[in-house]
Amino acid sequence: MTTNTPMPRDTAIQKLDQLARWKQEIPDAHANLIGLHSTWQVGGLHGTLAEDVRMPHGLDAVFDDVDSLGAPGIRTETGANEILESLAIMVAGYLQVDVEGWPAHWLHETLWLYPESFWHAWEDWETFTQELSQAHGTVARLCGRSSVTVRLCPQCGGKVKAHMTHDGQATKGTCAGCAASFDLTKEDWDAALIERLRSPKISRTVLVTHTQLKTIWPQLRMGTVRLWVHRGQVSKVDDRYVLADINGRAVVL
Repeated sequence: MTTNTPMPRDTAIQKLDQLARWKQEIPDAHANLIGLHSTWQVGGLHGTLAEDVRMPHGLDAVFDDVDSLGAPGIRTETGANEILESLAIMVAGYLQVDVEGWPAHWLHETLWLYPESFWHAWEDWETFTQELSQAHGTVARLCGRSSVTVRLCPQCGGKVKAHMTHDGQATKGTCAGCAASFDLTKEDWDAALIERLRSPKISRTVLVTHTQLKTIWPQLRMGTVRLWVHRGQVSKVDDRYVLADINGRAVVL
């Protein structure tokens, strides 16, 4: 029987440090529900919430839901802080100390204080690190720091990946197959963004205006879109369209 290798203590500390910094960069998710000015921030988590519990107008993208979803329910810095507090409570339980009113740096310093063997002996270390990793990944995506595929490698056909910068456009990418390094251009990012925005699996919270829709699907006639809306095949909220509905039909044209 195989067992999972425990996450190294130093890796957990690194994730914790990045999470503490990045959570301050989480944007106003509602203001960036689509906005092509914001390269990767397109409306919260994809497919997490059941359709019958979604809030109208994409508002579920601005309210934390950590009570029912845990770390994947983070939408704002407040939600990230709630998860960090729950992680601190877990560690405090192991140490049998009180963390009421804990300072933000307490968790970081506590992990450093004890050796890796001490933490790996903790029966809840795997649960702790899984929750930390989920929070780290969620916040990374919300503030535009996720690693994404930009294009294919011309040498081996592998995926060229890059980590997001604050403005959404890194200048260097690395092939996941042969490790070759490539200079990236704005055209690389624009093409990758359009490909992602055209996915039929994109979150239904993503709403687009007429102008944004023409950017994503320049060959799509608005008369066709209006017909889809009339037939009930595409949902519309005020003057914006549900992009997932558009994509589901446009890919077969």
